[in-house]
Amino acid sequence: MATVNPPKKHKYSVQPVKNKTGAELFVQKLTEFFTLNKKLIIIVTAAVLAAAMLITALIVGLNYYFIDTPYDGVRFKDHITVPDYMNRELSAAKVKEEFEAQKKALLKTQATYETLKSGLIEEGNNVTISTEGFIVNEDGTETKVSRGTLTDYEITDIGNHITEKGLSFSDEIQDALIGTSVVSVKRVTANISYPEDYSMSEFAGQTVKYYITVSKVTKTILPEYTDATVAKLDKRFSTVKEYEDYTYRQIKQDLLWTQLVNDTTATSYPESKLKIYMDEYDAYYNSYMEQNKVTFEKLLAELGSTAEEYEKQRRIFAENTVKEEMILYYIIKTEKVRVSAKEFDSVCETIAKNSGYQTVDMMLLDYGEELVERTVIWEKVKAMILENATEVE
Repeated sequence: MATVNPPKKHKYSVQPVKNKTGAELFVQKLTEFFTLNKKLIIIVTAAVLAAAMLITALIVGLNYYFIDTPYDGVRFKDHITVPDYMNRELSAAKVKEEFEAQKKALLKTQATYETLKSGLIEEGNNVTISTEGFIVNEDGTETKVSRGTLTDYEITDIGNHITEKGLSFSDEIQDALIGTSVVSVKRVTANISYPEDYSMSEFAGQTVKYYITVSKVTKTILPEYTDATVAKLDKRFSTVKEYEDYTYRQIKQDLLWTQLVNDTTATSYPESKLKIYMDEYDAYYNSYMEQNKVTFEKLLAELGSTAEEYEKQRRIFAENTVKEEMILYYIIKTEKVRVSAKEFDSVCETIAKNSGYQTVDMMLLDYGEELVERTVIWEKVKAMILENATEVE
């Protein structure tokens, strides 16, 4: 077993696939570690794309045709089936939904919070809870499970089923809490049934009853959405229009890319590429164990995981990363995508400005040339897909 901290210079990666049922978030903290890592995991959502765009550099005097790629020699059609990427459709409603979520996240950085002393829990409130989970046996008795325990966990923006950390949170639990009294509620129960093929064997095919205790409820008060507020909260923009033009474009590109990745079928993966990302997965957790002076067994306990589950998630992470890379380089090869030095410099300067770096050279020192090149051409591929897409109601 190697040791854990995602490498600083990570290439086109995606989050390990997780069971999105909220129950898993009660019993498996692994997702939270991934969410906190901004540089290992590039989530293809607009918010995280902004972080990914911190990768830039200045390369001059040459034309970059990107003929040689890390996947030279790989027959993509032996591994993936990529659908039509030049005539994608994009839901206008989904774009609007994503924009509103990002706008709210921006405004929340200057929000104030009012602790509620009366009334009912409503959608949008922030609720701090503690939980205990019990497997419901066939005879009706209940057996407590340690992985069902949380203490003083805050569900932000309840009812939207996504926490502020980007984690899906149990629909059943959120729905059970909404409408209950802020002051009189002592315990709420929610039953969650897990499928037979659930990733954690202890819960597979079981019904788990969660006892939820509410300790605090707050209401979020957002600042007014104005030019002045936007300029104060994000130095890249001086007006609402500038913010919206930029954000909407990034959202559309990310949604189209995510849609394409989801619609692509992967039947196999080059093992040499998988090894690279499985090693990086280990490197992340090895560094974590070293920094926190914990053993692998202790780490698994903290994550609410097992060695078998760790290996499974490690493989899934690598497969999803390699799948996304193969799609990218398949399109580059098929469309003969290239980036000139002039175009490259222009994109780099834009990224540097939007990322808060004073110069592109400073960013190059942080991230390196190779990663910058791939980021720039990846952005060009996503822009090409957007230009050929149709937005539908």
